Amino acid sequence: MPRYKQQFKEQIANRLLATSNNEALETVSMETGVPVHTLEMWRAQAIATSAAARGWTPQLMLEAVSRTMQTRDVENRNEWLRSKNVSFLEFTLWSIAAQDGLRAFGRVKRGEANAARLRIKVLERDLRKKDKAMADAATLFLDGYGDTDSDTDSIMLPT
Repeated sequence: MPRYKQQFKEQIANRLLATSNNEALETVSMETGVPVHTLEMWRAQAIATSAAARGWTPQLMLEAVSRTMQTRDVENRNEWLRSKNVSFLEFTLWSIAAQDGLRAFGRVKRGEANAARLRIKVLERDLRKKDKAMADAATLFLDGYGDTDSDTDSIMLPT
């Protein structure tokens, strides 16, 4: 995995964010040799940094996404975004991040899932051991039940 200098990253991110220079990611990727997914990540980081510098906290971003999603009129939505100095791309990334966060809310983390799987294996192993012990005890009991020479003659079984 190639490492890029911070100055190079910033230069490319600024090029991607420039409103007058709205180039396709594929074009920039072919010119620079940087993969498209890396460019997308750099652009998202630059947008987040830009938003934080302008005072947008994650809570305010979520409120903005919620408010604009409630607005049915596209013109009103775009006007509100312009009044807050938020680009449509920036807003789209905020809404995707909010949706991803909501999707992840119900998921179990990998470590928790592994711990649960391990606990299930231990419980299943213990259950198999107990089942085997019960079967062995039942076998011993039944083997000795019909035996008249044993001391079990004095045991009264319920009918």
